[in-house]
Amino acid sequence: MTLGLVALVACSPGGSEPDFPRDTLGRAAIVLDQTDESRSVGLGVGGSVAIQLPSEGPGGGSAWRVDGTLDESVLTLVSNAHRPATVAGQSQAVLTFRAVGPGSVTVRLIYGSPDDPEGVTRTFTFVVSVT
Repeated sequence: MTLGLVALVACSPGGSEPDFPRDTLGRAAIVLDQTDESRSVGLGVGGSVAIQLPSEGPGGGSAWRVDGTLDESVLTLVSNAHRPATVAGQSQAVLTFRAVGPGSVTVRLIYGSPDDPEGVTRTFTFVVSVT
């Protein structure tokens, strides 16, 4: 009986891991967070990288966004979503990028009010090389 309950719990939906996007081959996105500042990642065309960073959430006045232009022949921003705070943590912004062509790009994200370009309070930088 105990073994049956363990199997049931192990297969039940609703775990604490977020459902990150998958590429065209079903591979999960590489996930970076605030501890991965300046990290370099390698992707194949069609691969994804999701950046998960602390955020006030919608309506808070500040948001994460790409600083400057992104070389969209190499990498595109496919979503900028928000995960509400859990009991154990803070709200998270999740920016997902997809590799679209070979090359290398440095991405700088900034956090602040979109209405005040000078009011940037945090930054996050990472490098993606696509083969």
